[in-house]
Amino acid sequence: MTSLVEGALVFEFSEGWLIEKYDEHAIYRGGVERLKDRLVVEVDGRSHVLRAGTKAVDFIGLWRGEIHFIEVKDFRGHRIENKKRLRDGELAIEVAVKVRDTIAGLVGGFQRTGAPEWRPFVEALARHGRPHVCLWLEEDTLGRAPMELGHPGLSLEKELDKQLSWLAPRLLVQNRRQTARLSGISVRSLPDGIVELRARMRRNGWISMADYCSAFGLSSQATGTHLKELCARKILVETSAPAAAYHAGPQWLEWLIPP
Repeated sequence: MTSLVEGALVFEFSEGWLIEKYDEHAIYRGGVERLKDRLVVEVDGRSHVLRAGTKAVDFIGLWRGEIHFIEVKDFRGHRIENKKRLRDGELAIEVAVKVRDTIAGLVGGFQRTGAPEWRPFVEALARHGRPHVCLWLEEDTLGRAPMELGHPGLSLEKELDKQLSWLAPRLLVQNRRQTARLSGISVRSLPDGIVELRARMRRNGWISMADYCSAFGLSSQATGTHLKELCARKILVETSAPAAAYHAGPQWLEWLIPP
């Protein structure tokens, strides 16, 4: 079992999966990600600007010898600001661009570095003409009719099919409420406290005892016990200068549940 975190979601891949967190891999970070630009695309007479240059999907995986590109979007708590992206096709364009750039970066990165971890993916891409593209889309359920929640993206699949017509992939839009159509994968949410602390760590590079106490609503004594345990598990490393703080330890990314 391989567990990978994307935002507030934990993806657990069974033993049959070969999986990589592509958008965090050193070859992507140190290579094609450095190519920055602004892409303007036209959809139904409207111009859309995609910023930040070269894109990347969240996961690339192999399942039963076939390659999968998996992009995760968690719109829970952000439904209003994302309605336009869903309605006007911007999300489909974004995913299509990410798939395109990932294929280019994957093949180019392997040719440049010969990285052995990329070989199975490049060979599978060459061997199978139609890769799988999955958009994992979580949305709010509160106040929405049951018929809205059954399938998150029939129209999205049609729009993705149009944007990726050059690749002709097998498309899937999935969420946790549906019966899984991707074999060997389970998905769950992180507790809110961990999501908050991981965000603080990304923003500041450290967390404090007060941060932990606030995130979980614990007493100072209980917080001290938890932090001691997290340090013992090498999830956190305590430093005292210039002030008391807890930095990410070697096992930080494996922190999926509180002790």
